[in-house]
Amino acid sequence: MDNQTTIGRLFGEDMITFLIPSYQRAYSWRVGKEGRIGQVDMYLNDIIDQPNNSNYFLGHYLFEKTQGNRYELIDGQQRLTTTVIFMSCLVKELRKRGIERFEYNNMQYATEQIYERYLQPRYGSQKFETVSDDASFFNRLIVECGNDYKVETGRRSERRIREAAMFFEEKMAAPTENQTLFKWFYVIDNAIITTFLLSGESAKLTATQIFAFQNDRGLGLTTLEKLKAFLMHQIYRNNATNALSNIRSLEAKFALIYNYIERLETKEDTVLGYHCSAFLSSYDSPLDAIKESLQRSNDKAQWINNFVSELCRSYSLMCEIESTWHLFNCPISDVCILDKANSMPLVLKLCHYNSNGTEVRNISAIDNALKLVEKILFKMTYTLGGYRTNNLISIAKNYKSDGYDNLIADLTDKCHHGFKWYWNFNGDCLRYFTANKYHYRRELRYVLYKYENHLRAKARQPLLSPDECTNVFRDVSVSNTLDHITPQEPDFIEYSEGFRSDYLNNIGNLSLLTWGNNSAKKNHNPANPNVMEMYNSVFYSHKEIYETLKAEKQWNEPQIVERRDRIVAFIKDNWLN
Repeated sequence: MDNQTTIGRLFGEDMITFLIPSYQRAYSWRVGKEGRIGQVDMYLNDIIDQPNNSNYFLGHYLFEKTQGNRYELIDGQQRLTTTVIFMSCLVKELRKRGIERFEYNNMQYATEQIYERYLQPRYGSQKFETVSDDASFFNRLIVECGNDYKVETGRRSERRIREAAMFFEEKMAAPTENQTLFKWFYVIDNAIITTFLLSGESAKLTATQIFAFQNDRGLGLTTLEKLKAFLMHQIYRNNATNALSNIRSLEAKFALIYNYIERLETKEDTVLGYHCSAFLSSYDSPLDAIKESLQRSNDKAQWINNFVSELCRSYSLMCEIESTWHLFNCPISDVCILDKANSMPLVLKLCHYNSNGTEVRNISAIDNALKLVEKILFKMTYTLGGYRTNNLISIAKNYKSDGYDNLIADLTDKCHHGFKWYWNFNGDCLRYFTANKYHYRRELRYVLYKYENHLRAKARQPLLSPDECTNVFRDVSVSNTLDHITPQEPDFIEYSEGFRSDYLNNIGNLSLLTWGNNSAKKNHNPANPNVMEMYNSVFYSHKEIYETLKAEKQWNEPQIVERRDRIVAFIKDNWLN
């Protein structure tokens, strides 16, 4: 394997297989959406824009020779995976057009030779293997040049492979000219690359040094990737005798972490941040906090092993947390709606200390703590505008595995008194909702969502789940449309200044409404029979409005005050007791 070569020569070497080890990230390049360009788009754009008679540079690649002619790809896996996907799509398109051979730039090529070079040689193993969890799908769709785009496991990496393949196939389809396809192939096949080959006992050490160099130079790695490289390098620096076995153990743990990441909605670095906020004493950035804690440790290899084990557990628990926050009346869901960023370190720590290592147990203990957190967040939202919710991170840091009772006592105190002796949580919150002042705030959507479920519970009807609320109102943060029952700009009356000031934006005049109904209502009188009928819906909070309109044939100050008082009574029972 030459230090400088071309993509074509690299894949053209006989009996060589390239594979991505399990501790490396699965395929993560994206196709651009909604006007934003993705990495896959840029890959093709670079090829399209490549001037004639000039060599395209396709990056640097780091390999480790493992056994026989198998080479693990340590760096450059995203570019090389994309190249293999491109070649698979090209072969499919050439076959579709009946092109068995072609000439470009005085060079002769055969379609089946391209297939054998990049995908499946006539003799020997396939040329490129992705991470094992994606292997079945990748082989079926890419290596075998299949047309089955079904994603069987739901892994995001599989969806990205599919999207990249569909993108290339779309760009290659007619009316793209044959000569254009030939040029694209030629540019990639002759693209210049640099390679670095590692082998033997020193391979891992050299790899960690290279990664550490990349990290220091600020290349586009995620914080988690930088952390993996840093920790591997530290193992070699501080534990030379058992370095290789410790590295293998670390690789296995990161393989699990990357598997969990494929199932997560939350970004990988965000989870890392939650973990460090919960378990490390420093308030520095995650990487700096880790370096500081490691520096203080006497047995650095043991510290690294323990830290990565717990970090792996956090990613596992985060998968479980995400699976629960879609459930009805779930305290985790409520806390995340109000302030996920500042609450999640404590949520994660609660799950750590109330789990058996693989799954959460003692859910009631977690729920009891989170109900108190939700009350704190609620009151801070409406009294202080979310001011100092980061104090919850301090509570998370101070929470010890044997300190659940102390945690509950601390949260109970904060729930009643806040974080400052002079805060009047209950009084300020109650005044906010009872005063006939401006209430048109995003957070009110949460109150109205909870009020809807309160009415459903009283009627012994199925609750509205967070996911249903999301589907109906289009936003995971319950940032749905707020409906003014009597409209902001009416076409049937002119409001007095007093009404606009004290009643128009009062919570008693606000409800949740779907986008379509809100548009249909326009600026009409809510007592209009057609408008009134819109409130005769599946939402129980709407039914209340409908019954009032039906009985009183109007929606003015008395009706607004009456509805406000009902909602305030609910607020007092739920959050101010």
